[in-house]
Amino acid sequence: MTISTKVTTDLSNLTLKNVLVSRNGGPFRSVSNLGVNRGDVLRVRASFTSSHGGTVTQEVPLAIPNNAPRGSADLFVGGGAAISRFCFFDPKSCGDSFNQILHNLETTPQNNDLAAILSTFDNQGNTVNINQAATHLGAYANGSTDISVTIH
Repeated sequence: MTISTKVTTDLSNLTLKNVLVSRNGGPFRSVSNLGVNRGDVLRVRASFTSSHGGTVTQEVPLAIPNNAPRGSADLFVGGGAAISRFCFFDPKSCGDSFNQILHNLETTPQNNDLAAILSTFDNQGNTVNINQAATHLGAYANGSTDISVTIH
């Protein structure tokens, strides 16, 4: 009896190539600075190059909450693999109870997601999440960009 096997991997890696943003259904534009109002809805379109060749493009909507703090903010757009996994390095930053830690792990974008995270800083310099959205890409996604946002 002869048994032979062949192990292959079919992993596709995606690398961020381009980000365009639409505000309230307007045209998609490449931006490094963006002015928004409370209640606006952004659509973030990201294009990734695939390790298998070709391009993968995906969109994710992100609402600016009506109670968002006015002023400067940062819009992170990228593959989930580019997000720091703070819970692994500082578990207390994810909550004080098992349920809080579990919730944070469940809602943090995964390494195969396109993530859009709007955040600002409090008076102590700590990051404060304003809103985030993610959509599944189906492959390990890396690369990111930050867009400066002014909330009016």
